[in-house]
Amino acid sequence: MNKKSTVLILGTAIVLALITAFAIYRYLDKYRNDSERNRRDVVVAATFIKSRTVIQPQMLALKRMNKDSVAQGAATSIDEVVGKVSPDAYKQDDQIRLADLVMKDKLPGLSIPDGKRAVTIRVDDVKGVGGSVHPGAHVDILATYRDPITGQQLTQIILQRMEVLAIDEAQTDTAKNGKGASKSVTLAVTPEEATKVAVTDSEGALRMMLRPEDAKDVADLPAVSLRSLVKPSAVPDDSQIVKPSTPQVLVGEKEPPKVRVYIGNQPVKDVTVGE
Repeated sequence: MNKKSTVLILGTAIVLALITAFAIYRYLDKYRNDSERNRRDVVVAATFIKSRTVIQPQMLALKRMNKDSVAQGAATSIDEVVGKVSPDAYKQDDQIRLADLVMKDKLPGLSIPDGKRAVTIRVDDVKGVGGSVHPGAHVDILATYRDPITGQQLTQIILQRMEVLAIDEAQTDTAKNGKGASKSVTLAVTPEEATKVAVTDSEGALRMMLRPEDAKDVADLPAVSLRSLVKPSAVPDDSQIVKPSTPQVLVGEKEPPKVRVYIGNQPVKDVTVGE
């Protein structure tokens, strides 16, 4: 192969390499542009925001997301969110929807039905049905307490079809450590029902049961204890119980009385009476 052919081959290889590199660059540039066109900045909560709190700039952040993941009506500018109030709480990274926000002076109050009172209890994610409870839902309240007379631990449904008025989540030390979260649930109750909640909440533990939306049945159930859950076959009857025998006291034969005989001041012998 002569020198001229070698130069021609090298030149062709260089040209092909440049064309390939340019094609790859154009492809990557187009992919990057298409990807950016499908993404947008969205306002999210930078930290936990309590309900009914005036939102401040440090509570917010901009997060770039795919358009498919953006909630409808999500805010795209921090300025349009600052100073407004959300009736509900926001967790970190929750998107902020403008439709959910109101001005502070237009924040609605808690709507309590006639004849009812608002009472608040605190539950964790487990006792609060895993976060499935929401305002407007209806729940039953289970109370676990210790019988003051027998000392036995009992569980009973104390309230049924209680309307949930509001939910306010709160970050606790355990929540920050990833061990759980607690929330306060506000219920609409009568004054009599409120006293039941207060006494069992202070002396025992409460748990919620979420009802179906159209459920109107009321269960009439007795209190349940651990002993009542044991199957009858597992409890021995009187014939199977070994009762302790009555102890017998062994009494030896009683010795007959004796009389000591003296001569002068000196004892001589002991004489058994009857000999």
